[in-house]
This record gives sequence, structure tokens and C-alpha cells, in this order.
Amino acid sequence: MAARQAQYARPLVQPCLAVDNWGGWTLDALVGAALRRQTDGRSGTMTTDYPNDADGDALRRVVAIGSDMSRPMDIDFEIAAPDEATAKRVADEAAKLGYRTNIWFDDEEQDLDDKPLPPWTCTCTTTMLAEYDAIIAVQAELDAIARPFGAYVDGWGTFGNAQKLPPPAL
Repeated sequence: MAARQAQYARPLVQPCLAVDNWGGWTLDALVGAALRRQTDGRSGTMTTDYPNDADGDALRRVVAIGSDMSRPMDIDFEIAAPDEATAKRVADEAAKLGYRTNIWFDDEEQDLDDKPLPPWTCTCTTTMLAEYDAIIAVQAELDAIARPFGAYVDGWGTFGNAQKLPPPAL
């Protein structure tokens, strides 16, 4: 049985879906937006009309692999940290908010053309609906925890909730 691969939009881990976030967010504006259920305004059903940005692109790929966007799924949010102590501090703070956390060291060589990434990652996992506003709000919440320690949110990913993954494209 072949192992399932997480769906990240991060270019370094293609063909997954990952989202790189190098900028900051305004937490107050985002949290309010995330509390509204994203609907099409007519039938109350979930919409897959996402903005044209990295998060929207990733969500469209989650839909494309057959995930039911009206059902919760585990989503991993990655926080880049400069050292193990920082990754542990971020993990402790995120755990207080209910995230399942894991820290790990990335010893893979990076492409010379890429911006160097900090070697430690704290993965913060939560089960949630994969709604655009909610994902933006979680990234803002985690970034607010990470920045004081010198870390930052570096993206998110999910295996989705499809019962069966489609075969890889050739």
C-alpha cells in the first residue's frame, strides 16, 4: 500500500499543496471574518470560489483531490523557527490554544536560488473546516504567537478528507 502524501502548496515539497506566508496579518480583522461561515449567499452551501492567492490556490487543490469542504479535516500549520528552543516555546504556546504540536529539524539541503529557511519547524495541527477566512485567521493567530520568539508561519497543508486519493498525474 502506497503511503499518502500531505497536500501542501509549498513549492519545495511538490506535488503537495503548501502556502508560503512572508507577510503579516491584522489579527482583529481576520478573526471576525473567520467566524462567518463561507457560503455562496444563496443556498447556504460551501463555496469553492476562493481568492486568487496562494491560500485560495491550495484550497482549490484540496477540492480537486476530492475532499468534502463541508466536513472537517486535519490541517497542519508550519512555523519556521531558528533553533530548537524557539520551536519548543512556540509549540508550548500553541498547545495552550488546543493545537496538536510536533517539532522537527530539517536537515535537507536547500536550493541555492531559494531564500534560506530556518532549520527547525513546529507543526501545529487542528481539525477544522478548510474555509479560506478560517485558514487566514489561524495563520494570523499562530504568527502572533511565533513572531515574539523570532519564528513565523511558513505555510499550511492537509491530506484532506477524501476517502480515496486520485492516482498521481503522469
